[in-house]
Amino acid sequence: MIDVKYKKGCLHGDADGFSRPEVEGQMAEPLRHNAEHLALNAITRSMTQKTTSVNQNDMSSASSTTGTGSTKQPLMTFDFGIERIREEQKKDINAQQTVKNIRHESSYIIENTVLYKLASRPRARTNLKLIYIPSSMRTEVLASYHDYPTAAHFGSRRTWTKLKDRCYWPKMHGEVESYIRLCEKCAKFNIKRTKTPGKLNPIPLPEGPMELVGMDFWGPTRQEFVNGNKYVLVVTDYLTKFIVAKALPYNTAQTTAQTFVEEFIFNFGVPNRLITDQAVHFNNELMKNVAELISFDHIKATP
Repeated sequence: MIDVKYKKGCLHGDADGFSRPEVEGQMAEPLRHNAEHLALNAITRSMTQKTTSVNQNDMSSASSTTGTGSTKQPLMTFDFGIERIREEQKKDINAQQTVKNIRHESSYIIENTVLYKLASRPRARTNLKLIYIPSSMRTEVLASYHDYPTAAHFGSRRTWTKLKDRCYWPKMHGEVESYIRLCEKCAKFNIKRTKTPGKLNPIPLPEGPMELVGMDFWGPTRQEFVNGNKYVLVVTDYLTKFIVAKALPYNTAQTTAQTFVEEFIFNFGVPNRLITDQAVHFNNELMKNVAELISFDHIKATP
């Protein structure tokens, strides 16, 4: 006999046989018999300490190894050590000029004969101390933050964001944009995320009066005039520049259609084409029905 006891769902923190599906076939048997032959890729604490104790200089000077039966191109290596930066700053004309005028340059400091730039950032209480990159090393810096495999060939905005709080040189933002704009891989493989602009469809010029008529609203005015008018509906013939204007209190679809028919069509005839923008008082079912009933082509301009 099986004694079934009720237990609330919130108390079911343990696993039971009813909640586990059965193993199909003999899948579990080989694992049980061959457990002693399984190789585990475990990382012990001592191995982690050995790995993290590797000298950073050795890592920067290391190159990729050649695999069995295949060859790999060596990874790019860069030396951004403080000693090299110090020596390259001594060769940089602009850096040395700044060092000579350091007393008059409040945004620069020198520490251990290395030139730094003091940069202020919003919401920061203190200035950032950015190392000054000499001209001979700037291409390497850009390559390490853009071309290196872990840099992922980001665009100019994200590359600039990664660089601006780490180092400095004059006109750095412009050089970042120029470098990425000339990147061959970005030009070949980067996918445009924006929609490609559509082709323009120019409207043929009218050859006579009433062939092409435009209509648009002016307003609203700051204050109401006679009869509460705040808008002016303007209808213009494109060829003759003849204008019909009507002051209106509203710019609703019904008011627009009624005014266009009564004030323009009844007095001057039906135009061949009417061009408007895509505002709701022009682009609606009522104006569509009026165009079909009176037989003129309603053209809606590209927004």
